[in-house]
Amino acid sequence: MGKRKYTDIVINGVTYADVDVAAAALSVHPVSIRQHIRNGTLHRACRGLSGSDPMPVRVRGNLFDRPAQAAAHYDVCIDHVYRHIAAGAPDRIGLDNERGQYRAKAVTIGPVSFRSRAEASRKLGLGKDYVSRAMTRNSKRMLETVIAAAMRYAETEGTVS
Repeated sequence: MGKRKYTDIVINGVTYADVDVAAAALSVHPVSIRQHIRNGTLHRACRGLSGSDPMPVRVRGNLFDRPAQAAAHYDVCIDHVYRHIAAGAPDRIGLDNERGQYRAKAVTIGPVSFRSRAEASRKLGLGKDYVSRAMTRNSKRMLETVIAAAMRYAETEGTVS
């Protein structure tokens, strides 16, 4: 019989002679133990834990015990948190991207311009996605409402965005 690759394995404070002994004692398959050894997660072996390890996350000076807490605090999905951690930019969690918004379409209405249709709807005091719906439907009545709101906005703001 050949030399064992993994010997003297410590799992939860107990030392096992090799993978087969540890697997038999813990009632799991030896492949599971080997996988934990390769991944460096022996502390999670046979505990029924799945997914990634909980880890502390610091975002703009705020320390969170787990990524899920950071996601809830900044009202983003947990994938957003992991993506920014992997990119080495945890301080960007919860902030707009460089373009301002995801998939934003710039729009000019009369004398004013906006980064997106959603921003135009907000700044013109119209309902959510009103400008987008008006343009998509090409509704004469809705477009007249948008243009009238843009003219009022230009008068009150006094500047063109």
